[in-house]
This record gives sequence, structure tokens and C-alpha cells, in this order.
Amino acid sequence: MKIRFIDCLAITLVLMICPVTAAQSDIVRHIDDSSRLPGSMVNITLDIPPSFFGGIIEKLPDGFTFEASSHPRDGIRQNGQTVIFALTGEKTVQYTVRVPASGCGVIRGTWENVGTKTSGEIPATAIAVNGTDPSHCSTAPHTPGFSGMAALAACALIGCVFLWQVRR
Repeated sequence: MKIRFIDCLAITLVLMICPVTAAQSDIVRHIDDSSRLPGSMVNITLDIPPSFFGGIIEKLPDGFTFEASSHPRDGIRQNGQTVIFALTGEKTVQYTVRVPASGCGVIRGTWENVGTKTSGEIPATAIAVNGTDPSHCSTAPHTPGFSGMAALAACALIGCVFLWQVRR
């Protein structure tokens, strides 16, 4: 069987696209940018994929205070800077935090879907009070390097190119 370069390229592209497609079913956090004045309230929305049954744990940065949520009160637990939402098919969860007088921080979250027995992380989101440079926030999320799948896809592409060159 002769391996063609186009076949190798197609396999590599599939390997690289698969993680992106899977990530589209994860939970996404949106922060209202309209006002981040010192001591003001900021609205946060979590978009939930269809048929999600499980929980979300949000960890607020120090100095930021959980104030309220559109989610039923009996489905929320708070312990310090950690807020837990129990979900049974909701499409969104909205909540409000009070920002401190100055500074910035990072909201981090995790989720677990007991229906599909999957779990993951919600991408970290930096939030800064107006007038604060978010680049000075020492806990700002960093850009991750290659994922395992991307490294595997790169190795597959290099191997295919090598084989293609040898068999020419």
C-alpha cells in the first residue's frame, strides 16, 4: 500500500480538528464589559450545552464577592470564594459579583456532567476593575503550549512527509 501525501495531510487535519470540535460542547463564560467601576456589580453568564445534568464550580478571585444569581437558590452553594451550581437541563446560568475597589483576578471553573459521565474545566477568565492594568494580574491565565493531540498530529505529519519523500 502506497501512502500518498494528501492522505497524510487529511489524517493530520482530522487529528488537529477533533479536539476543537469536542471543546465546542464545553461550558463558556461571558463577562459583561459594560461597567467595572470600583465596587460595582458585574454580570457573568455561563452558556451550558444541551442536556447537561450535573454541577459547575466557580472559584472567584480574592476581593470579588458573589452577590446574586438567576439560578434557583436551592441549586446554589457558596463557601467563601467558591460557588457551586447544581444544574438539571438549564441552558444558561447568570450570576452577579461585586468587584473590589481596585485590582484584578481570574475566575476559574470546573464542570461535571453526571448524565454523560464527563468533566472538564471552563477556560479561566481575567477580570479587572476599570483603571487596573490586567497584565499586572499575577494569576492571569497563560497561553497553553501544544496539547497532546496537536503534538501527535505534528508527529504524524512529519512521519508521513518522511515516508512520502523516501518512497518517491
